[in-house]
Amino acid sequence: EEEINGQKAVHVVSSTLTTDGKRRLVRDEYVFVTQNRMFVVMYMMQEKLYPQYSGRIPEWMESAAITLVWKKIGIAGTPFSTEAPASCIDLKDPSELEKTMAVYGNESIMIGLVASPREQSGFMPETLEGLSQPQQQAVLDGLRGKLAADTKDAASGYKGGFTEVNGAACVKASYEVNGSRNESYTFVKDGSAIELGFVFRPEHEKAVRPVIAHALEKLKLENRPEG
Repeated sequence: EEEINGQKAVHVVSSTLTTDGKRRLVRDEYVFVTQNRMFVVMYMMQEKLYPQYSGRIPEWMESAAITLVWKKIGIAGTPFSTEAPASCIDLKDPSELEKTMAVYGNESIMIGLVASPREQSGFMPETLEGLSQPQQQAVLDGLRGKLAADTKDAASGYKGGFTEVNGAACVKASYEVNGSRNESYTFVKDGSAIELGFVFRPEHEKAVRPVIAHALEKLKLENRPEG
């Protein structure tokens, strides 16, 4: 096992005879596994050439970068969308087809995008922009109370605060439920309260950070041209 540009890979060198039995070929390969996908970078040559090139292969591998494949996920009938790893599958319960939400996940993370009328939460103002300190605190208290009710007080370690994502004001919250970490970002847009949330196990923290960053970067709250 080796580490290539911060990603773990299995390095395997093997040799085999050609089908005519006249030559022996060497395969020097690096196998990466990420998000339910396997990628192989392979160098193949005649065995007699391998001593000449084997020392240069690690240098060539410095340019190798395995990136995630993404797909768009969103709430039907709304402009609210983001991107998730292509390995994520739809986890929305069939009984919740009418709800304005999208839930996807893989073995490392679950990503949820939920929209609801702002009026359903009496504490949520028409906008999160330019609120005074007391107004911000009222929103934080309201969201914390809603979380306690939704989880039947199972959430612990709650931390919440105002921040900005893509220039839009939102509330970032983090907490734990039944050993899983939860991180959510709540926005108000055009009369809707929109929450982008992530659930993951503590041991997957490092692996899911790029996923969370990408989902936030690609989050869309309004119809606008692709760019």
